[in-house]
Amino acid sequence: MVTFLIDQALRKMQRTTSGARLLASAARAAWNRGGAEVPESETEYGAGLLYHLQARRLRATLRHAAADSPFYRELLGRGAADIRDVADLHSLPFTNRDAFADWRRFIAVPTDRIARTVTSAGTFGQPKTVVFTQDDWSQVCTSRSVAIGALLQKRRAAGKVRALLLLPSDAPMWAETMSTSSALTLLGVDILSASTSDPESAVRWLVEYRPQIIAGSAAALWELSRCAQDVGFSYQPDLLLCLGESCPADIAERLTALWACAPTLSYGSAEIGGSQTISFPGCRGLHLNTLDFLWEIIDPESGEPAPMGELVVTTLLRNAMPLIRYRTGDTARWVSHSCRLPFPSVEVLGPDDTLVWEGNRFSATELSARIRAHSGNAGRIEISADGEHGDESLRCVVEGDPSDGDQESQLRALLSTDHRAIADGSPDSARFELTVTAELASQPKLYRVLDRRVR
Repeated sequence: MVTFLIDQALRKMQRTTSGARLLASAARAAWNRGGAEVPESETEYGAGLLYHLQARRLRATLRHAAADSPFYRELLGRGAADIRDVADLHSLPFTNRDAFADWRRFIAVPTDRIARTVTSAGTFGQPKTVVFTQDDWSQVCTSRSVAIGALLQKRRAAGKVRALLLLPSDAPMWAETMSTSSALTLLGVDILSASTSDPESAVRWLVEYRPQIIAGSAAALWELSRCAQDVGFSYQPDLLLCLGESCPADIAERLTALWACAPTLSYGSAEIGGSQTISFPGCRGLHLNTLDFLWEIIDPESGEPAPMGELVVTTLLRNAMPLIRYRTGDTARWVSHSCRLPFPSVEVLGPDDTLVWEGNRFSATELSARIRAHSGNAGRIEISADGEHGDESLRCVVEGDPSDGDQESQLRALLSTDHRAIADGSPDSARFELTVTAELASQPKLYRVLDRRVR
């Protein structure tokens, strides 16, 4: 009965602005108290009330998914009824990312209840489509506002807060910017927006309003910083929110040096509604939202629990598109933390961004960093492979200035330093194409990796 009452109270709080602010205050207070280091374990936090709350929400989610989602009706069958406890979760099958190609089969509510549609950035192919009911979206945005509000509270006790949100023009429905925008609105923040393809306009907003919050992907924050530096402008914002991707060390160092403010990292995906973590200064890793999700780290080969491996998530409050043991494709590891937040911490290492072609391993992260160091831009890149065995082609689209006649040859020489297969004169170079374009400036993330080869 106690668990039921707390569950209902939390659900109400997660749908209101006042509830979001109260939860943010509680999170900030827990962090301020500090305490002994919490072990690197996903299970030790699970005793007591939170564990019983998770179990209650898990049972309700499984009943709903098995009854109302065509995909899970087929995948789970009658097995869902046997799950009584969080510890039983491992007996259920995984949901693989490939299944999202037929995303409509996941929907578990009538179409007239769908209130919001978002998309992923399409990092590894066609962008995923995810839908939410109004209650779903309220929960997502409230959770996000708790994380942001907890960080703001100590710095801004009073006065108007403004945020500059950098929007990718190629992905207007990107989950990260949509959920962050709604979360900031819940907190009463005035939002200024600018396109990632027009950082000069964003700098003008900075000069005029000096917003306390700047939010965007790592690529967008890099370009904004470069343009601000070009005009000799800098100030110290309260928060730099890095959205939707991990922030490479060289970008984090540059942002910290220019703005005297280290970027705040987060983890999320379109499938779960954007960022669903909280990270305080001095904390190792990211605290996972375990009120609304169950998280696992598994060995990607055996599927067994592991200290480091693939991050797996189960939604606990999702009506429109519940997810059961969804394999994110992201590598993570459990880490210890020293604050009193009752949530486990992870370090997210990101997805496997490599593509192997003619025996050469192409890492999008490494290539992006090399381009960034050479050109000074964010280093956005798209790598794609096509064709059949024996006749496979590779194409790299690189951010740059196509009017600069020397840039393409310089970049080819740069990229071929560690990849002789694409060097001029090599036997395979005829099947390699390099294109320099300014159009990638509207791409949300630093890279895309597309493997379209016929196996």
